[in-house]
Amino acid sequence: MSDDCDHDENITFERVVELIGEDNAEALRKLSLEIFKTASNLAEKSGLILADTKFEFGLNPATKEITLADEVLTPDSSRYWSKTAWEAGNRTDSFDKQIVRNWLAANWDQAAEPNPPVLPDEIVSQTRAKYAQLVDTLQGN
Repeated sequence: MSDDCDHDENITFERVVELIGEDNAEALRKLSLEIFKTASNLAEKSGLILADTKFEFGLNPATKEITLADEVLTPDSSRYWSKTAWEAGNRTDSFDKQIVRNWLAANWDQAAEPNPPVLPDEIVSQTRAKYAQLVDTLQGN
């Protein structure tokens, strides 16, 4: 709801109040918690844990209506784990873009090259398969 940031940034609720006012901050907190609770319950029914996510909202200046925008609860904006794997102690096999993050960390010197390299087909395929597995799991397949 603010143009002050070019990237994701964790901020406190108090900072949100400073940026958008108490009423809007309270509304966003309520919406975020309701959406997360509903999504967590759906994930749990599929044997998954919704570990974290981010929401992006917009505010219509004319109507003051808050709109949930951009990607919502996708593997690009969220981290899901198998509940069974989590309970067995496996904290590394998540349904998200960690495959891409790991490859980039090993193959891209951001200080030397501001633009990321092209992902190899194998990494794209592995990520696509992980995303498809998440969809299948959520749909009960």
